Amino acid sequence: MGYSRMKVNKVSEETYIRDFIAGYGHLMYEPIMREKLETFLESFSNGFDGFISDLLGELRGVTNADAASIYVVDGNILRFAYVQNDTLVLDETSGGDGENLFAGKVVFINDESICGYVARTKRPLLIGDVRKPPDSVPFRFNDEYDRTTGYETISVLTAPIIDDIGELAGILQIINHKDEDGEFAPFEDWMLGYVLLLMENFFPMISRSFDRFRGMPEQMLPESPDRVFAIHDMYDEIRGQLYRPDLKSNQKLPWLAGKGVSWTKRDRVKELNISKRLFAFADYINRFDDVSTVIDVMLTEARDATSADAGTFYLVEGNDRLRFAYVQNDTLFRDDSRRNYYINSEMPISRDSISGYVAMERASLNIGDVANLPPDSPYSFNRSFDDASGYHTVSILAVPVLGSGGKPIAVVQLINSKDASGRAKAFDDFDVRYVTLLSGQTMPFLTRSIMTRRLVESMLKMSSLRDPLETGAHVHRVGSFAAEIYHRWAENKGVDSDALRIEKDTIRLAAMLHDIGKVAVPDAVLKKPGKLTDEEYEVMKTHCSSGALMYSAADSNLERMAYEITLHHHQRWDGKGYTGDPDLPALSGEDIPICARITSVADVLDALVFSRVYKSAWKFEDAMAELTGGAGTQFDAEVVTAAIQVSETLKAIVERYK
Repeated sequence: MGYSRMKVNKVSEETYIRDFIAGYGHLMYEPIMREKLETFLESFSNGFDGFISDLLGELRGVTNADAASIYVVDGNILRFAYVQNDTLVLDETSGGDGENLFAGKVVFINDESICGYVARTKRPLLIGDVRKPPDSVPFRFNDEYDRTTGYETISVLTAPIIDDIGELAGILQIINHKDEDGEFAPFEDWMLGYVLLLMENFFPMISRSFDRFRGMPEQMLPESPDRVFAIHDMYDEIRGQLYRPDLKSNQKLPWLAGKGVSWTKRDRVKELNISKRLFAFADYINRFDDVSTVIDVMLTEARDATSADAGTFYLVEGNDRLRFAYVQNDTLFRDDSRRNYYINSEMPISRDSISGYVAMERASLNIGDVANLPPDSPYSFNRSFDDASGYHTVSILAVPVLGSGGKPIAVVQLINSKDASGRAKAFDDFDVRYVTLLSGQTMPFLTRSIMTRRLVESMLKMSSLRDPLETGAHVHRVGSFAAEIYHRWAENKGVDSDALRIEKDTIRLAAMLHDIGKVAVPDAVLKKPGKLTDEEYEVMKTHCSSGALMYSAADSNLERMAYEITLHHHQRWDGKGYTGDPDLPALSGEDIPICARITSVADVLDALVFSRVYKSAWKFEDAMAELTGGAGTQFDAEVVTAAIQVSETLKAIVERYK
């Protein structure tokens, strides 16, 4: 394989071996490097299993490299772990995607090879042409890979991967940078800076991925600041120097010029916590399917990380509206009622309001004191909420959640960051940085949850074409009723908060599907305006078993719960209910799945408070009294108790989805 038109610079010792600045703080305040890093953070959504592949893809993309490989430290050797290569077409026997290529290959940690030398010294190398090494270097290029595959390595960037206690975890090697003409060329200085920045920022994730490769239990990041400083302190030994002291030029790289940022240990802890929290958050939020839970989880995390007293989440509707989706406020909402989560309001996307401005400009706003906005501000603070509630807004941080193509899909607005004494203060730079990254990391999960909700709604539209009672408002009410009743029932039972949130997320969606089986009921029965005959009633009962058939091969928690709810939501506590299938007899008491017991109460409540062709709407209080009267016979008494305890929230749901 030849490259006759290859542009290869002559390599001298001065450019062959280069020390680096690990001054993490220097790099993070360089706009270009920071933007690239944040873009990768925002795009990462594959979880731990796909992280190494994503990491190599990111590094190769930024450096425009043809290939890259990873070696993992195992005692006093480096063990080959992963490779990507655009030029080589790997066949199935070699692993297809490169994972098994050279499986079992090891490199000794010594000065005989490039990777071994970097592993021993813990210093990176930039090599413009491996075929022309200076005589003064102790190592030589090992061409085994090239000889075996027919590949031709020219330029390499080799860097140590340091773990969470400052020890060598592995080696990254990036091969053959391509210039604008697509020809192989030496790597540029700034590329080394970005590689080191990315690996240092992601070292907890890399360490966990390496543990999986070795088959070891995942090691969580140590909590002791003294231990996590080890990685930074190792770099501090050469802080401020890019080239070795004995080299002719001591000029810093352009992207480091004039920075000179000195970070305190407190700053380092905060920056390290950003990475740690983001990865923990991604792993946690991936458990949820429903958009309401995703929003709740994201808003809770944003407020917790920034010590914000309150927060509001707006979803973009169409191209010109922001729809209120969720609110949290520790000062105002101190009771157990969640009724404020169902406030129904919207605002235009315009420069008049803070959130509207953020959505329109697709840029964050950090306002230290809303009472002292500059006279020429294009936006204004709407005081109507403060005036109506008695709340006092001081500081606001509003951040857009941007989808594909940079289009805004939501705005998260945080209010009143609290200091140690509980007084409202301005959000700081770390708060802005974290919430910006958090919004990017939330985006794929939010988009997925919105699509899941729309898929459920599409299925329900099919049902509504058959049954005029199965309106979107009806199923949203039943889903929300069920979610909030479950929330209180689970709290009463002492269910773990994480388990509560996961089940609540699922029951909201599954309960919306409770009557999906009505699509199988004939129109003559389904749309009959009057009372059904006994024979017609038996046909109507089959909607339970027909709906369950759709989920009989359930392989997810949502499908499992949808099966239980569709089949059992007309069961009764006293055993006098039905499934619609004679081979599936009625159940009683706690043999009925709890999700079905809860949905039964939610469905009856909605049927009572809204009119039907055969009845007028009941007052909410009368409907609750009817539920109470059926406790212990038709309904699970503990579920009815939970419904009574959250009655104010259930009223708010009625108003939200009229």
